[in-house]
Amino acid sequence: DAGSIKVVSLTSNITLIDGDSDGVAIQAATTGDVLIRAQRDIVINSDIASSTGHITLQAGDDIDQNADVRTGGAGTINVRATNAIADAMSGVDMAAGTFIQTAGGNVRILAENEGNILLARIAAGTGHVSLIAEGSILDNNAVSDLSVAAAAGQKVAGDARAGRRHGGGD
Repeated sequence: DAGSIKVVSLTSNITLIDGDSDGVAIQAATTGDVLIRAQRDIVINSDIASSTGHITLQAGDDIDQNADVRTGGAGTINVRATNAIADAMSGVDMAAGTFIQTAGGNVRILAENEGNILLARIAAGTGHVSLIAEGSILDNNAVSDLSVAAAAGQKVAGDARAGRRHGGGD
């Protein structure tokens, strides 16, 4: 439970599941950071949590979020999907009802190579939220009308020269 946690796959996918029936796949206590980096997809089927550390998710292809990602204190959350493989999924897919949560730390989600962000819920308190997708940013939150709660935010979808093409859902 204490210290930083790094899980890296240089050749394949990483699927995170609960191994002991507590609903949590990864828990870093105290100031421990979490790094999950996969050459292909990251599939989150159980929660990822850090008491106050930073959480970084980097996928060479897509990120399929089916559980919550949260940190406390000044911890930040950085999610990056490179979307390198043409397949059924494209970018970051937050399942309806899931959330990304900080206790005031910033949140950044980036979907590259025409990738999309399917947005459920983000709560950053006094932190800032940045959503950047070369494709679209779409509401995937069937639970609530509010998708993002933060002190400040930025959404950029499609060609950066087009500016802010998505402004709804806040």
